[in-house]
Amino acid sequence: MNTNIPEEKKEAIINASIEEFAKHEYKHAILENIAGNANISKSLLLYHFKTKKRLYEYVYNYVYEYIEKIIADSDFYKITDFFELMEYSFYKKLEMMERYKSIFDFLIQGYFDESEDAKEIVNMYRDKKQIDINNYFKNIDVSKFKDDVNMQDIIQMITYTSEGYLQSRKKMTKKIDKEDMIKQYSKWMNMFKQISYKKKYL
Repeated sequence: MNTNIPEEKKEAIINASIEEFAKHEYKHAILENIAGNANISKSLLLYHFKTKKRLYEYVYNYVYEYIEKIIADSDFYKITDFFELMEYSFYKKLEMMERYKSIFDFLIQGYFDESEDAKEIVNMYRDKKQIDINNYFKNIDVSKFKDDVNMQDIIQMITYTSEGYLQSRKKMTKKIDKEDMIKQYSKWMNMFKQISYKKKYL
């Protein structure tokens, strides 16, 4: 993969790719559309990325790192309460979703994509996210948790709950509603806090 591309052209390719992969499942995304919207030829696009899979991986990595920078800002690491940090991250993601809807659609489309290439890349970054958890939560005051509660288990439970919410919306072919998401997330966090924290921290 040759990604030695002029910055302006690289941005156009990334934006065009996000739009195309956000609208269509991986197997239905068309390289000609991406090239056309980026104002380059398909042959030049393939010269730089070789295959659709490599382009998808490059764009997924770009989006992953972009979101990381937005969420894990200077204020992020000042927060020592686990549930305050979860709330901070949640609202940062909502802010990003409103400002850059195509990025959110791209991630949702990729998350539910059934093609082997897309699943392989999405799962790779899901595993990377698990590794990053130790860094994200390094300043959390774990003494607030009950002695028999493991923070990693709570993170996993929150992840499963969030994924279940998205799955249910997909099955019902319902759009994700911001107000409903805030309401549900607040309810989950309150529930998890009740079962996780010692009484004096509730």
